[in-house]
Amino acid sequence: MFEKISDQTIQQVKNYNGIVDFIQQYLTLKKRGQNYIGLCPFHGEKTPSFTVSPQKQIFHCFGCHESGDLIAFAQKIDNLTFYEAIEVIANFANIDVVREQSSKEMKQHYNQLERTLACFSQASDVFRSMLNESQFAKDYFAKRQLSQESIDMFGLGCCGSSKQLFDALKVLNVPEADLVSSGLFSKNQQDIYCRFQHRVIFPIADYQSRIVGFGARITDPTSNAAKYVNSEESKLFNKRKLLYGLSYAKQSIKQQKCVLLVEGYMDVIMCSQYGFQNVVACMGTSLTVDQVQLIKRLTESVVIMFDNDKAGQTATKRSIEILLQENMNVNVVSMDQMDPADFLLQFGADALKEKLAESVSAFQFFYSFSKSDLDISNINHVSKLVADVLPILKCISDDVVRSHYICLMAQDLKINEEVIVAKMDELLYNKTQDYSIKLDTNKVGKNKYQKAEETILAVICINLDLREYLKGVDLTIFITPFIKSLTEYVINSNELDGVLLENASAEFKSSLGNVLMLATQYDTQMIQKNVFFDCLNVLSKQKFTQDISQLKEQIKLYEESGNETELEKVMAELDQKKKGGIYEYKY
Repeated sequence: MFEKISDQTIQQVKNYNGIVDFIQQYLTLKKRGQNYIGLCPFHGEKTPSFTVSPQKQIFHCFGCHESGDLIAFAQKIDNLTFYEAIEVIANFANIDVVREQSSKEMKQHYNQLERTLACFSQASDVFRSMLNESQFAKDYFAKRQLSQESIDMFGLGCCGSSKQLFDALKVLNVPEADLVSSGLFSKNQQDIYCRFQHRVIFPIADYQSRIVGFGARITDPTSNAAKYVNSEESKLFNKRKLLYGLSYAKQSIKQQKCVLLVEGYMDVIMCSQYGFQNVVACMGTSLTVDQVQLIKRLTESVVIMFDNDKAGQTATKRSIEILLQENMNVNVVSMDQMDPADFLLQFGADALKEKLAESVSAFQFFYSFSKSDLDISNINHVSKLVADVLPILKCISDDVVRSHYICLMAQDLKINEEVIVAKMDELLYNKTQDYSIKLDTNKVGKNKYQKAEETILAVICINLDLREYLKGVDLTIFITPFIKSLTEYVINSNELDGVLLENASAEFKSSLGNVLMLATQYDTQMIQKNVFFDCLNVLSKQKFTQDISQLKEQIKLYEESGNETELEKVMAELDQKKKGGIYEYKY
């Protein structure tokens, strides 16, 4: 997967016109005019601003300003290298992948990653085969009431002794160096050993369904060893960027438009066994922003089903904060002091469906949780409770919903709503702010000259003849330095559409993506020519007016200073300027 891919394959991928089909794997797109829009997968938003142009084969978000072609999308959405993205798109588009030699260093790097993935895949096969010979592992899974279908679907296995695993992999011709470098084995002065020995095994896959590591659980209740161990952190295995079960749950999450978030491997597997396929689990850590971004590719709605003990409630509270900050819709299910796996075994699927129907909003859970250890007859505790829940309350973007909760809080705590509103205003006022000035051309009002400049720029991005014409125009008619610089970049390029984005600097890329989306409305050469010259002449008139004004200002200064020589020169220049009139651009 990681070796350098031929220029022929890269060009075929660049020529592939299926950007809409590819992106629809990750988010829902709706047609609007010539383009498609959806919720941006790269930042939190409620109103769709992510736009895909099938005509230009590019995407652009008018919210966070991410832009690029299909390759750039694949790289960003799945954190891929350029060559990984090429192969993913090629596989999707049924394009043959032709490989070629790369630099020695790059080849070594990619080959190492490829060998590690191969090692994990082979180890997973060995773990599954070991399960057939291991009574302790079979007894453990039977005790947990896992079906054979679940065991097979999730690729569960077990690891006997380190020697058994080592010998089995050596039979498969896996080099000893790869066994160590993959993290499956560690080596000391006397021996080589596996951290997973005498444990049941849970293979862990990434978003692309590649096995990138393992989780392992001890089955002996008398053992003093850690209950769970995972693969070592690496480029492939980063717990903060993985969700257990996501590779199996992706399609169901998209269909259900919701994900059930649980804590453990067994919770995911048991939910799946009982018909709840849209379930994922955190990787033994608190929920992270990276994990939320994975979820957001598929849905905006999350139902948290963590254990109902104190630790589970604390984890739920932390997760709510992160999810709401990322503009997710969050509900919480109370599990009655049980984890989802045990609940299903005791009460069944229908009971869990009822629980899901009774789920409460994130704010309701957070409020009840924060209130549980306080005595609200004590006014100091009331003040603390309000302070605790305000950060969550301010994350609710819907004014009606927020107002509703403020009303309920005021009634419950027997205080005025205005007090809560005032506290929230104080929180918003005092929060750390970035006072640096950042020009957002989508939000800051533009005058007609800036709009004319952007229109000219948009047209020359898609029309080489008009671009050639602009080479003969004095660009001092542009009043916006950044747009002028961007126009000069385009004039000096022979590329069109998305290729302009590919070669643009980071400074230009976002704005250029915006401009390319603007260009989609000028779909005929006649329209392009008309708006191009109309806008050029708007700028020409502005430049003429500006020049006249500057000359008059100079005349005034020379009159006051008594500089007759310079005064005569400027007056002659002004007269000449007026006689020449406004220059009109024509094709």
